[in-house]
Amino acid sequence: MHQDEGHVNVSVANLYRDAAYGSEMISQALLGEMIIVLKKDKNFSHVQLPDGYQGWISNFQWVANQDIKLDTKRVRSHFLGM
Repeated sequence: MHQDEGHVNVSVANLYRDAAYGSEMISQALLGEMIIVLKKDKNFSHVQLPDGYQGWISNFQWVANQDIKLDTKRVRSHFLGM
């Protein structure tokens, strides 16, 4: 089975027992937390969190690692002391 990795892209993502919002919430994942995607359906993905919990998360609440675009910015400051 092919496993993808991703990261949670919302403040708090609920992890459900089944692939439905009305299902029992079994855990939560926080912004930036890594997930392993075990199976992806139309609206939900079955994932594993770093603490070992497995459940279903909305596909709108995570992004695959290969889809993450890193913007690099350079901050330059010219400070003239008085």
